[in-house]
Amino acid sequence: MAELAAKQKILMGRIGAAHGLAGEVRITSFTQDPLAIASYSPLLTNRPGLTISITTARLAKTVLIAKLAGIDDRTTAEALNGVE
Repeated sequence: MAELAAKQKILMGRIGAAHGLAGEVRITSFTQDPLAIASYSPLLTNRPGLTISITTARLAKTVLIAKLAGIDDRTTAEALNGVE
C-alpha cells in the first residue's frame, strides 16, 4: 500500500533561486492559482527527509517569492534550489 501512495504524488512546485538575504526563495508553482500552494502545508519534497512549510508567499510576475519555515538566511535558501 505504501508503494502505491508513493507513486501517487503530485508535483506542486519547484524551488528556484534564493531571493534577497533573509532566506526567501522563488517557487514556480504548478497549482491553478499559484498562491494556493502555500495552503498545502507541510509539503513533501524529493529530498529525503525534507518537508517544507510556506509561511508567507507573494506573486512576482511568473513566480512566487516565499518564506519557508526554518529558512532564515540566503545560504540555506540557496541550498534548496531545484527541490521539488
